[in-house]
Amino acid sequence: MAAGMLAAWTALEALSPQTYRRPEDLASGDRSCVADLSRGQVPWGKGERSRPKRQLYYQVILGAIPMDRATEDLVKAFGADEERSTRQREKAAIGAVLVDKNGVLLEDNSISVSSFAWALPLALKLKLGALGAWPRIEPRIIGALENILRRTDDAGNPVPLDLATIDQAHRWLVAQFGLPAVLVEPPSFALRVFHYFKARNPPEVSLLNSFFMGDLSKAVDLCAKGELPGGLRQYLGMDAPSRTIDLFSDTDALEAAVAPARTPAARWPSPGGHPLVLLQQAAVNLARSALADGGGVIAVNGPPGTGKTTLLRDIVAATVLDRAMAMASFDDPAKAFTPSGERQAFGPKAFFHLYVLDPSLKGHEMLVASSNNKAVENVSRELPAAKAVGRSTDDISYFKSISDLVYSPRASTEDDDGPAVPMEPADTWGLIAAVLGNARNRAAFQQSFWWHEDWGFRTYLKAAKGDPVVQEIKDPETGKIIERRTPPVVLAEQPPSPAFALRNWYKARDRLLTLKQTVDGRLAALEAVRILCVRLAETRKAIARDEAELAQTRSRRPDLEADRANRQIDVENAARVHGERSAAIAAHRTERPVFFSRLFRTARWAAWTSTQAPLVAAQAQARTALPAR
Repeated sequence: MAAGMLAAWTALEALSPQTYRRPEDLASGDRSCVADLSRGQVPWGKGERSRPKRQLYYQVILGAIPMDRATEDLVKAFGADEERSTRQREKAAIGAVLVDKNGVLLEDNSISVSSFAWALPLALKLKLGALGAWPRIEPRIIGALENILRRTDDAGNPVPLDLATIDQAHRWLVAQFGLPAVLVEPPSFALRVFHYFKARNPPEVSLLNSFFMGDLSKAVDLCAKGELPGGLRQYLGMDAPSRTIDLFSDTDALEAAVAPARTPAARWPSPGGHPLVLLQQAAVNLARSALADGGGVIAVNGPPGTGKTTLLRDIVAATVLDRAMAMASFDDPAKAFTPSGERQAFGPKAFFHLYVLDPSLKGHEMLVASSNNKAVENVSRELPAAKAVGRSTDDISYFKSISDLVYSPRASTEDDDGPAVPMEPADTWGLIAAVLGNARNRAAFQQSFWWHEDWGFRTYLKAAKGDPVVQEIKDPETGKIIERRTPPVVLAEQPPSPAFALRNWYKARDRLLTLKQTVDGRLAALEAVRILCVRLAETRKAIARDEAELAQTRSRRPDLEADRANRQIDVENAARVHGERSAAIAAHRTERPVFFSRLFRTARWAAWTSTQAPLVAAQAQARTALPAR
């Protein structure tokens, strides 16, 4: 069953491509980023200018598959689907190639190939079982494409791509995948990619496939070996819960789920200070306890608007507290970092020294992932928003100025004349989450969070370290310094000196530990009250049971007393009969013949003996009617 589910999942992901309707959709709707190749010319090599503070790259789309034609053929093979119309007007790229401003293929992450283009012909032949092989096939396809696209001249210098080579790569892909000609459109455009000029790494080619494919392939292999981890086994239904509990009917289980002992010491400071409702708190507590060992899966289901994201915030708050407590265990925060002996180049003469983070500080991260990009973006954007917390930003502020920029990286515009000019400043409370995911979002985060000259975290850290950060603005004609300005992030955040930062650390740690002790004490007191309440309820139930039994016994008392009276009469009658028969025996014994009569067995002895036996038997019978003593 698990193998079948993984195979179906793999087929679904392989046949679910990233699509677009217009070329500019691949460039966030910016039509100026689209370069037309249908006129027989490539855009590079003509001296095109980049945008301010950006490096220019080009991404060539190696042909496309119209989804309407592909859908028609899939419907013929598998039957109609109620969702058939959702992608009718869209296209799926067959492949993509990333080159620099001169048209030369980049060294790394420069080629991407669509699993859909490979899987479609197999699906049309009903060979769905073969789709799991994509993670093993993809590297070979990319390697072969690189041999076609990466060319050098006689001197060993790289040769820019031309239309003939692009067409050759496209035709090779189509032939390799066995795509019917009617399902294919040739390469017709390239995209201009403007990458931040100080970024340490070049851009990456667009992701054309589901990012689940590699993991699904590993899961299939682990399933075949019988080595699936616990969480995946539960997700696939291989390990069913030992029992199921209906919290609507099992009030004892619900009471245990929301016990103070299981409730995190931190919660999200929601607007209005409203706590979670009962079942939301139960979900938070059960999720924390069920996943405490680092494994397993817990599902929280509910229709839109029922508070799933709200309870997720409390899980975030509890996780932040976990990490804070791990950090507070260090007397000297510097001891949380151990030199690794490695360094990373930063510019022509500078280096970053790399450090190993203490293991106790790991494992507190949270990654929000979904096949619905918008849903993930909504969660990531809601967390740092000022309206998401019930506090003023004067009360709670954590690198707010940097968070404002990261929250809305497109809210600034840069030009050649000076620093960024805010257009629509965001309102956040702190640097707690960021929208990542696709390459564009990651690049935007990197450029705003780290590289921004006015508001970047790098500038803040330089100031905190004591390095000079004052910017000198020169007259473009004379070259003289006309202004010296401090970056606004330094003015807004006021980076402390190392010594002052350490004093702040101790103050913050002491306050955290004091608050944690106070909250733990209150939770412990509440838990003690809960236990007393539980015991009180149990005692009341026991008293109720005893009182019910007592009432039942009392109700039987008249009958029991009547029965006792009747039995007393029977006992008295039995005693009287026994007495009479004992007296008869005693009287009869007075008439016992003398010794010689017994010795010679006279007739008198025989007559007495025959009379004695019935009397003894009657006495014994009367004795059995008497109560035992």
